Amino acid sequence: MEAEPRDLIHRETGTNARGGGLDTRSLTWPLPHGESGSGSRVRGEARYSQSPTRALLHGEVGSGASSSSEARYALTLTREALHVQRLGPRAEQERRLVLPLRHVLGCRRREGDSEAAHFTLSCYLPRRGLVGAGRGCRRVVKTFRVDDGAGAAENRARADRWVAGIRCLLLGVDVPAEAEISLSLLPRPRRLLLLVNPRSGQSLGMQYCHQYVLPMISEADVSYNLVRTEYQNHAKELVQEITLSEWDGIVIVSGDGLLHEVINGLMSRPDWERAIRMPLGVIPAGSGNALAASINHHAGNRMATGEELLQNCILLLCRGCPTPMDLVSVTTSSGRRLFSFLSVAWGFVADVDLESERYRQLGPARFTLGTLVRLASLRRYRARLSYLPAPPGTPPSTTSTPPPHRGRRPLCRSATADGGQSTSHPALCRTLSEAGGWLPPSPYPSAEGFSFEGVSFQEEEEEGFNSDQVSSEGVNSINKSFALVNLKGVNSSPVSSEGVNSVSKDASPVTSERIHSGAAGSEGVNATHRDPGRDPSPHKRAAMLSEAGEGTPSGESPCRDLPPDHLLAPLDCPVPGGWRTLEGDFVLVLAVYQSHLGSELVAAPFARFADRALHLLYVRAGLSRASLLRLFLAMGTGTHLSLGCPHLTYLPVSAFRLEPLGSRPGTLAVDGERVEGGSVQAQLHPGLARVIAGVPPPHRPSGKP
Repeated sequence: MEAEPRDLIHRETGTNARGGGLDTRSLTWPLPHGESGSGSRVRGEARYSQSPTRALLHGEVGSGASSSSEARYALTLTREALHVQRLGPRAEQERRLVLPLRHVLGCRRREGDSEAAHFTLSCYLPRRGLVGAGRGCRRVVKTFRVDDGAGAAENRARADRWVAGIRCLLLGVDVPAEAEISLSLLPRPRRLLLLVNPRSGQSLGMQYCHQYVLPMISEADVSYNLVRTEYQNHAKELVQEITLSEWDGIVIVSGDGLLHEVINGLMSRPDWERAIRMPLGVIPAGSGNALAASINHHAGNRMATGEELLQNCILLLCRGCPTPMDLVSVTTSSGRRLFSFLSVAWGFVADVDLESERYRQLGPARFTLGTLVRLASLRRYRARLSYLPAPPGTPPSTTSTPPPHRGRRPLCRSATADGGQSTSHPALCRTLSEAGGWLPPSPYPSAEGFSFEGVSFQEEEEEGFNSDQVSSEGVNSINKSFALVNLKGVNSSPVSSEGVNSVSKDASPVTSERIHSGAAGSEGVNATHRDPGRDPSPHKRAAMLSEAGEGTPSGESPCRDLPPDHLLAPLDCPVPGGWRTLEGDFVLVLAVYQSHLGSELVAAPFARFADRALHLLYVRAGLSRASLLRLFLAMGTGTHLSLGCPHLTYLPVSAFRLEPLGSRPGTLAVDGERVEGGSVQAQLHPGLARVIAGVPPPHRPSGKP
């Protein structure tokens, strides 16, 4: 049995808190009028409070699905954790378990044959081990039995209160008095559009979806449609045509390149101001995974790679919390304008990124190999670099990495891009091009877990239950299959008035009722459904689009009224006043606006999603290969700025211009994607987009926009 990290699961004995848990005396639950103190252990009223130690729900429950289990527990729900105390002759001396809600993915009521009601918690606990060990999270499932009511109806009502209370806290919904807690408080399931690049990185995107993404978001009661991209700019074309009101977020399962497509597709819509407010999520399935690593860093998690980073990002995605994210407008020498969320790289970094594409099947190791290859033949480039310094005090301190978040991170409900309207709009025109089979069983073992007071805390399958039996009384159904969506001009049907989980044939999103009832087709769930008129050629893009709206751009043509680059002058004109210019030989120039440049490359550890600064780093020519190698090794931990390297300079800026000089223009990459060489300039646009970060944005003092 593996011991848990002390900051993950807290156990306490009596009132002597161990591992950071709460003192039992700090848990208070006000009594309803007329009740005596003796009943306070089971039926408190608990008004909503901002205090993290205030008890919102309290009750006595049994353990497991079977009444044969004699274990009894007192449960107390606070805003930060679920407290579990074993009841017995020496209850005061028994250890109390404190389960932080940040590790809880879902909670639902399960149906049984007896009068008792049951509810189940699904948790994902990080394992101990070295970073990069690929250990991931451990799935822990626990079922509690509510059997102290007057009958089956009252037991179900009490179980529903626990389900509603826990899920409200996970979604950031205010929890009222216990008597008023009900499933009606829960918002409808979020609807996510998942875009998967099956060829990104090591071509594991679809495997990750089957094995991790879809089972976990189903446990969190999230509805979805899944689209497998087929060619370059497919995602860009898709988001140019979607109906925004159908979706609560767009999630890419890929590397950073697919998100670059999505952002530029949204910005090329006539309604770009509304479109770019669509919450954007990312599940790492590429080689670099810079934004995914930045999201993980922002949440206060330790640096992670592989399976651990993947599961961390899925957990944060399920919690929602869209937070503002800066975008950067980049103008190239040809006059092309594009929007960037990650970086503009020139010189060494761009060379490594683009030239290592030949080693794509190595995954993140391609960058290590590419770095060694490029170090063996180090290049230098001559250029003129101009920049506009950021206003004083704009970026955070560069002297240290911000401390991790140890407390619970409040969870916010993801709003729809159209202001939270219900699904009364016509669905996106589509057909099911392919219907996937049933999802495979969860890959997480049930034998490995922890126990307290002799009772296992990880019953994967409770006796007497089918894993698919979920209460239909207010609890939304769980998706068991996925749809590959084809965008075509097919008449769609509106979402059924019976609810978002009762979906007509062409509506979105696909839910379990549709799959269970055979809506995937009479040939079976593995049948392929194709429209006779479908032309798979990537060159005939118009045939792949739905709702061919008037004037909707589908290529590179700019949209009117895009945010102006008021800090920039045309590339063929001198820079405006107030700018600073330097000229010389460089090894690299890097403008980055996320903390990470890769899952193991911390370029700006102090960067935040909306800190209103471009973090400009450049390395002058003249340093040795060994010094440059030390610099990049230090960047693996984010300590490169503290090395005192005289050739490295960091500047927080609001805009910059780079003009290559001489016969070697150098390689230019934007968000890891190659763009035409030559002069380039860029300007920051604060908080233009929104990213699903899983934690609320930092509080900004009043008086600052």
